[in-house]
Amino acid sequence: MATTSLIPLNYVLIEEFLPNHINKHIYSSIISSQGDFIPSFAYRKSSSYRRSKVLFANYLEEKGIVNIFEAEIMKKLPNILEALHIPQFEVTQFECQCTASNNGDYYRLHNDHGNLEVENRALSYVYYFSYPDPPNFTGGELVLYETDLLNNFASNYQDDLSPSISITPKNNSIILFDSRMTHEVREVKCDSRKFEDSRFTINGWIRK
Repeated sequence: MATTSLIPLNYVLIEEFLPNHINKHIYSSIISSQGDFIPSFAYRKSSSYRRSKVLFANYLEEKGIVNIFEAEIMKKLPNILEALHIPQFEVTQFECQCTASNNGDYYRLHNDHGNLEVENRALSYVYYFSYPDPPNFTGGELVLYETDLLNNFASNYQDDLSPSISITPKNNSIILFDSRMTHEVREVKCDSRKFEDSRFTINGWIRK
């Protein structure tokens, strides 16, 4: 029997998430890794569904970045889950990657829980870091949508979804939300086209 439910517009925003020197260290480490980034892709979607570049966890682990985020998020996890009305759970996996979005890059409507291989993703996070501050790009807003669920999977992918909320990237801030929530990244405008001026995020998922 099909079951339906609703994920309301709910998220946690933490500003000044990391000490300033760590925020700058992450930026410097990522800039020096430009040659290790590869084109992104969206699982089981067309090549036009997502445009950006990514750096996967093995590179971030070498630089100690994964440990930084896992420690900080896990420390705050009980309060985050309570705020999002997600039942407390035992974490089975902490996923982490870096995404660089430059001029014309975007990510169409999607969620992080959309198939059986990722159905145990419970919490998504997006950490922003960029210099100078304010950054040399515009756009790149994260847009979250109130999400209808059918058998615990998102069932709304129309272009006129509502209600929604748009979150502008801000250096050293992190957004956390239910992985089942439909969301998108609006197109980035970066006139310089320089890698160091990209919209950078450390983003990932916590599995139960």
